[in-house]
Amino acid sequence: MYQPDVPLTRPRNVRATDSPSAPTLPPQQPYPTGSSDPHNPTFDWYQHYQPRPPVALTLQQVKTPGSDPSYYALKAREKLHSLPKPPPEQLHLKQCVPSGLNGPNIYQRCLYGLRSGIAEEQEFALHHLVKVSHERGDKYKFEGFPFLAESLLEKALEITELIYDVKWEITYDEDDEASPVNTLNAAFGTTNLLERVRVFSTNVTDEDLEDAVFSQRLERLKETALVLRNMVTLDENAVFLAKFPLFKDILTIAITLPDQPRLAEFKQSALEILEHVTRYWALAPKDSLYLSLIPYLESADRGMLISAIRSINRIGIDTPEVHRLTDIPVASIERLFSFVLLDSDDELREATLDFLYEYTAIPENNTELLTKNSSLLPTMTGRLTDLLLHRSLTREESIIARQATKVTANPSSIPNIPPELHAQLLQYSEPDRSSRWLRCCFEESRDDDITQIAIWQAYQSKFLQNNPIPAADFIKNVSHTFTTAQAQVINGPQPRFIIKGIKARRVLVDLQGRPLYKCLWEIARPDVMNPAARLAQQHICSEWITSREKLFSHVIGNHVGTSTTGGRIPEKVLNNWPCRWTQCKHRTQFTSVRDFARHLCMHIPETSDAMTKLIQELAHDVKETEPVQMKHAYHYTAIDQTTHPCGIPWMSVMIMRNLARYANRYGQAFEKDGVKLNEKLFGNHKYALFNNLGLNRVLRDLIVDLIDLIEKSEREQKKRGVKREHEEEDEAVPA
Repeated sequence: MYQPDVPLTRPRNVRATDSPSAPTLPPQQPYPTGSSDPHNPTFDWYQHYQPRPPVALTLQQVKTPGSDPSYYALKAREKLHSLPKPPPEQLHLKQCVPSGLNGPNIYQRCLYGLRSGIAEEQEFALHHLVKVSHERGDKYKFEGFPFLAESLLEKALEITELIYDVKWEITYDEDDEASPVNTLNAAFGTTNLLERVRVFSTNVTDEDLEDAVFSQRLERLKETALVLRNMVTLDENAVFLAKFPLFKDILTIAITLPDQPRLAEFKQSALEILEHVTRYWALAPKDSLYLSLIPYLESADRGMLISAIRSINRIGIDTPEVHRLTDIPVASIERLFSFVLLDSDDELREATLDFLYEYTAIPENNTELLTKNSSLLPTMTGRLTDLLLHRSLTREESIIARQATKVTANPSSIPNIPPELHAQLLQYSEPDRSSRWLRCCFEESRDDDITQIAIWQAYQSKFLQNNPIPAADFIKNVSHTFTTAQAQVINGPQPRFIIKGIKARRVLVDLQGRPLYKCLWEIARPDVMNPAARLAQQHICSEWITSREKLFSHVIGNHVGTSTTGGRIPEKVLNNWPCRWTQCKHRTQFTSVRDFARHLCMHIPETSDAMTKLIQELAHDVKETEPVQMKHAYHYTAIDQTTHPCGIPWMSVMIMRNLARYANRYGQAFEKDGVKLNEKLFGNHKYALFNNLGLNRVLRDLIVDLIDLIEKSEREQKKRGVKREHEEEDEAVPA
């Protein structure tokens, strides 16, 4: 067989950079047989059937404007950004305008917009000034913004151009008599301003219909008045504007405008401005502004009425001159008095009472009122009295009706033990006997003391025949018996040996601590010249008895001199025998022992505790009584921040004081049938005034002054009567 020559291979060094050799193929699988090949006709599909695994379906929601609103907006924005942008404009003046200039603030913008005269700028300025003056009125001052006040006044003066078709000319000359009618003196004020205004006639023909231009101009003027009203609520702004005579003339013109509904808001703002500035003006009785306010007392508009009343009340408050409220029609006063009867409007009633207080302070006004309507003031006095407790706060307070009584107790003496107790003590030996005797006759008291000689002599006198304990041991035994007892020596010219911490019992007790009975029969008359003996009750029997029955027998036998047989009282006749039991009020003397015995039973207490109480009361040794308190309901009416009375009750009592003072000085002209004016005004209300005096803690001093003024006329009448009586007596004496 042919075999080719195989050349010998030489070894080869494998480097890292050499390409790898061809991969080794895995062993091939054998070709499937006919039974397992699905392409073979003999393949059994039934035996080899395998179902396909389920395939998950991926569902995606269709985007609609309802399901995804931002999708289409985002696509539109992307489409817009994809469009080509126009080239930026060249800023030729960019380097010429310096940075950091933000323009004027809102205050300056409003000021210069108002002064510009441009309708749109003024509308913008007034709109914001209304808000600024309302929200920042405490910091928005005229002094910080020059020409702001002048611009607002100039704008407010345009109301006459709108209503009268008259434009005012401003002058600063001293003499304005020869000036035209439409001239205002801004330097000294216009003297005949009311006559000038009355010459004008309104150019508004239809009060219910107005065009757009008229409505817009009127709206701007209302905003101007509202800005002024908001700013004068600050005192600095009110003082600033009050110095302008032109400001006063503008307010006079504003409140004299025709009575039309469209002008009500403008006039209301003007009246509210007057509430804050009239305090800085001393208005004469014929002043144009004062005369323009008086007709508003008949106004049917509540807001205008209250503002007008307050404006009149505050005239000249901050000026040295005193304003006299005169030339008020009596019909207006009667109308104001009718407002006092209202119960549902305290604001109107308080303003009315303030007005009536100033009105009644002038005697000429009261004279005119009493002359033209004599029943008005007496009728209103009762209503004013009822208002003294208006809206008062009731507070229940305790007052001391009786002070605590503190009486110094009479000194107590060492009691004398009865024979029964003495016999019981003899059953004990010393020192137990002395200890028991001490407990019966003494008690602990840290603030009291007794001399050693006195206590020793008292004990020795009772037990001298029974071998008493020695004195030194007795004093030591006192300290052992009472924990508070202590033997002391008081140094001095004559040293005193005392036992501190005990005192003699006022009521003697037995060995069991039960109080005994004491005879209170007076064995002698009290020595008036010896008060110490009287306080020590040396005139009273000093016997102590163990029971009530024995005390009764003791008095009958020892003091009356009649013995009882088996507890029965004999029918013995007494020769006018008096009862000498302490503090007995029975003055009739007894002629029968039985009558006296029945009377004596009333004196002797039923129990030993009652006897103890009686003995302590006679010696004034009772506890200090508590002060007796009573509760009263007091009324507190309104007061201000300085605790001064204010409000409706205060104004009511002040009006009545004016009337009482007037009645004392000028009431003689109105006396009728001997009835003085004060009696006519307050005669039926004195009880109510005294009742308010006891209830009202705030107005009681003022009510006292009022009552004193009312009674002053009565005292003067009595004095005059006494003088006339003396004069008649002098005339009756013959020369």
